[in-house]
Amino acid sequence: MHRLQKLALSTLILLSPLTSLHADSSSEAAESLASLTEYLKNLGAYLGFDVTNAPPDGAVSTLVDLSSSTLAQQYSFVTYLGAVPVNAYSDVLSRFVPSNTANYTVINDMANYTFANQPSGGSYNSADGSSVNVSSLIDQQTYQKDPISQFVLNILGTPQTTYCMNNDATSYTSDCSYLYDTKVMTNVVGPIPSTEAFFSYDYNQDILAQLNADTLLGPLMYNTDNESSSTSSSDSQSSSDEGLKAENQMQTAHNFIRYATGMTNPIALARRADYDSLYLQSISTDDSVSDTDKQLAKENLAKYILKIRAYSARVSMGASNLYFMLSKRLPQSQSADQSSSNQANSQALSEFQMATRRLYDPAKKEGSNSNAKQWIDEINEASTATVQKEIAVLLSEINYQLYLSRQIDERILATLSVLGSSAVTPPAFSSSSIATKDDAEEG
Repeated sequence: MHRLQKLALSTLILLSPLTSLHADSSSEAAESLASLTEYLKNLGAYLGFDVTNAPPDGAVSTLVDLSSSTLAQQYSFVTYLGAVPVNAYSDVLSRFVPSNTANYTVINDMANYTFANQPSGGSYNSADGSSVNVSSLIDQQTYQKDPISQFVLNILGTPQTTYCMNNDATSYTSDCSYLYDTKVMTNVVGPIPSTEAFFSYDYNQDILAQLNADTLLGPLMYNTDNESSSTSSSDSQSSSDEGLKAENQMQTAHNFIRYATGMTNPIALARRADYDSLYLQSISTDDSVSDTDKQLAKENLAKYILKIRAYSARVSMGASNLYFMLSKRLPQSQSADQSSSNQANSQALSEFQMATRRLYDPAKKEGSNSNAKQWIDEINEASTATVQKEIAVLLSEINYQLYLSRQIDERILATLSVLGSSAVTPPAFSSSSIATKDDAEEG
């Protein structure tokens, strides 16, 4: 039965004794009417209505803690979009929806938000020294707007050591501008330790935090405050005098990803002499080089280039998962929602708030606000109508959590698909043939 029908029926039952009022004295009638009025008001209160007033919108009952619920949901929506990793190589590729999609094009403004709007005011492709951004020590130029594009560029664009050596590969040239593979490694390590210092705690303590997976996964929102001494700046450095450092919590997590994905230890691409030999053979005009040899050289070069690209695509899936976890914990400014302050939030923190605020809300802790009540107390004192509305909100939040779970399932499926397609092994280059480790084992 509809709620209003129940109310009408209850009212009729309560009013039925009025038929006997004519036989009572005027004082008794007044007392009975006063009691009926009180009962009816109480009934309305239980149902969430104040029957003594006629509000324009009907029921005046509101959701329990409406302001905080609305704000938490708004933060969850905005921070989720801001934390989703996108390909920011171009504006078109970074869009969530096409530009002609009705009503939803506004969400495109949040694409790549965590990396494009750093707490320090910079962006990922600007090495300002205090944010999650590129480093001149390991990243190849032109710097990219998102970390996965930069990750792939580093694989494809970090030359082998011999590109900075003479033709015989016996000595280094003095004017080489390449950021080659072994130079990246020495930049990351910094000063080489002595034999005794290599395994000492004093030498290794500065790197412990950067190699700890909990640095990435533990926080709900990374602290942007600078650390003293042991983890100092990673990206402001113009030289490799101190090695790869971190200035704050989020940079420490970023450096963990760099170590875990191998960015600090680039794969060895083709030696200059080997690649040059095949390339010159492929374009040779010498009559002593047959067309078959030219074609074979082209095929070997093409096969190697494609294997490097396939390798880059496969390993970028794992890197994307790690940067997704990082992005969820990066601070996002919520100043557009609260003009009075530049409040920051993260997707991980907003999800935690939505999941736990009904269990315990620290903002309502005892003593901080005499009128503040925890949700369990508010719902216990709420009207039936208010409880029903709260249930509807809970159902919508559960649906949102299910959506988030589907997004994680999709990433897991993509990762397993990539891993199952072929082994993630970098291809090896040979001047006579192109082979991977798997090819060699099969041979």
